[in-house]
Amino acid sequence: MDTDINYNITRRKVKHIRITVTRDKEVKVIIPLKYPVAELNRLLENRKDWIKKKFDYFDNLRNNFFDLSENEILYLNKKYSFILKPEMKNYFRIDDEGMKIYSGVDLLNERIQTHWLKQEAKRVIEERIDILNKDGRFKYKKIFIRSQKTKWGNCSGRGNISFNWRLIKAPLYVIDYLIIHEFMHLEEMNHSKAFWHKVLQACPDYKGANHWLKKYGVGLFY
Repeated sequence: MDTDINYNITRRKVKHIRITVTRDKEVKVIIPLKYPVAELNRLLENRKDWIKKKFDYFDNLRNNFFDLSENEILYLNKKYSFILKPEMKNYFRIDDEGMKIYSGVDLLNERIQTHWLKQEAKRVIEERIDILNKDGRFKYKKIFIRSQKTKWGNCSGRGNISFNWRLIKAPLYVIDYLIIHEFMHLEEMNHSKAFWHKVLQACPDYKGANHWLKKYGVGLFY
């Protein structure tokens, strides 16, 4: 076993070994209760190159995903240059033509930017919900914007829907897909064929959005 790799090994009632690598470069290993340690060491040694390739993948995402410069902000899958204008105080303006964001507060400050992006996520997602549900077909209770570590969205049995605030960095069509995805869970609380058929009817390009999330989604966490 490579001691330079941070392994998190858990024994559970499972039939097969599961190995996953997180974006924080932690290797999670789930093994059967009676799986011998010697066999595990051999297995991990054989998977070492695969694990390190995963590490390189996440490093590249962290360093080069959208190739943002120090004064740029990622917003709806576009790079905007930020310009500080103290006279604007707490207000902001997005110039889509010039690809600039103006504000009286320093949106390049990580804490301030995160707070602003969360507010924008709430505003944009609620606007898209009004458009996508203009006929009132979907009856939900509340919409929440959260900081999930592994989920983009969730629909509870009580009809509450939550979305990850980091979606404000993704393309609008991806946001629309996830809204539709959670809407359909109001009718089908599973991922059955009936569920995906309804998603397809409402969002014909859902596979494209899904592909974008699988390929680039992890980069939104950086």
